[in-house]
Amino acid sequence: MTIILVNFMERVIVFQMFHGRLGKFINLKAIPKWTQHPLSKRIFYVDAETFTPVLGRFYDRSGDIWRLAIGGFSHPDYHLNENKGSGVMIPSLISMIDIQAQHCTTLKMKTSIDSADVTRKDFTVQSLRTKGK
Repeated sequence: MTIILVNFMERVIVFQMFHGRLGKFINLKAIPKWTQHPLSKRIFYVDAETFTPVLGRFYDRSGDIWRLAIGGFSHPDYHLNENKGSGVMIPSLISMIDIQAQHCTTLKMKTSIDSADVTRKDFTVQSLRTKGK
């Protein structure tokens, strides 16, 4: 479970409780080289153990916060039956909050870890062309 406390004006505090421990996070800042890019910067908070991004802040060209992306995760033992015992965070929710437009888009997922139904050949160029027809 990830708990995110947000103070938009000063800072973002992210706590992660997973397997009963408090997680550490890496703060990544990305600034586009192209001056015409609609974003001035992006800041990502990434779980240091799993390298999973759990929060992202996106700033418009003028430097004002534009969007906030939040990832929600489930404990594998309380998710789908096939995920029990896997020991990994299960992505189950992503929200993109547009601060300026006061709008939120949320994607709720049912993620299956190490599914036997997905094979490497599913991601070849040929299989993608066949599925697109």
